[in-house]
Amino acid sequence: MSKYYETVFILTPVLSKKKVEETIENVNSLLQKNKVVIEKHESWGLKKLAYPIKKKKTGYYELFLFSLDGEIPSKNIISELELFFNRDERVLRFLIIRLNQHSFEYYKKNNNGQPRKTS
Repeated sequence: MSKYYETVFILTPVLSKKKVEETIENVNSLLQKNKVVIEKHESWGLKKLAYPIKKKKTGYYELFLFSLDGEIPSKNIISELELFFNRDERVLRFLIIRLNQHSFEYYKKNNNGQPRKTS
């Protein structure tokens, strides 16, 4: 049985486009290295934060929707992803949530590749 996850992270706004892409590629390669199936990646772009984080008022929002095979220990992969986010000084905040199959399928079916409305 597969397990489904969603992670959203915010990158500091002072990064160049190259550094933002490099960080996204690092997350992507970390997930692929652990044999995770990346179902969707969305770049929401530079958005205003609800409150200042580390004296920053804006940040680059990124979303990854991914699934793992039931045989792969998800605890190790999630721990490794959390460790990456905590160590990378470019990441202001992150959130990793586990989705049930119904919400995962609903999101994939009804979103049609369009970014979520964040305001």
